[in-house]
Amino acid sequence: MILTQDNLGGLIHAIREGRVIFANIRKTAIYLLGGNAAELLFVLAAVSVGLPLPLLPLQLLWLNLLGEPLPGIALALDPPSGDLLEEQPRKRTESILRSVDWREIGIVAVGHAAIVLGVYSWALRVHDLGTARTLAFCALVFGIVLRALAGRSPTKTFFEQGATSNLKLSLVVAASVGLQLLIVYLPVAQGLFELTPLPLPLLALSFVLGLIPVTGRELMKLARRFGSGARDGAESGD
Repeated sequence: MILTQDNLGGLIHAIREGRVIFANIRKTAIYLLGGNAAELLFVLAAVSVGLPLPLLPLQLLWLNLLGEPLPGIALALDPPSGDLLEEQPRKRTESILRSVDWREIGIVAVGHAAIVLGVYSWALRVHDLGTARTLAFCALVFGIVLRALAGRSPTKTFFEQGATSNLKLSLVVAASVGLQLLIVYLPVAQGLFELTPLPLPLLALSFVLGLIPVTGRELMKLARRFGSGARDGAESGD
């Protein structure tokens, strides 16, 4: 590091900005890998058990152009939560994704894929293929997009941080949900993406299922916090 002026305040600012960038890279990587893994697991599992192809190429393209990149960009520009300078320095050998991060990615991806596979299997029994595919597609997109709201911090919940602390992310998530509804109900887009307009109960079901991944991640934060508090209490008691 080279100091270009006789002012150590710039050094502190540089350390803080470096930590912000590192934290945002980590949270964005966790978000993108979790969504891609859920998408891949869902398709592979559906084909492996003999179900019809659940997602068509253009639908997969939509997922990879809208469902993940836009919220991912908003996460990459996330303002810092709390004072990063109070955190302990990272080890030089620490990778961007730690074992706890990979474990979280795996849990979220498997859970999300299982939810979408379950509703797809059910819908195939009671509805036509077009309806089942659209229902699964919406549940997958909503789950990926809404999970970005829980991706800002590994410890604080979305409600603790507030929707306005990263207004760009909140607007991107709302816009992504709106665009998904647009391609499902706009006749021109329906034909292009080979989608079937969902009745209101099925649309509500897809949105509720999309809330499960983000709710699950928020609960994981609370469980981790509770476990950490219980250990601290036990240690202080000793």
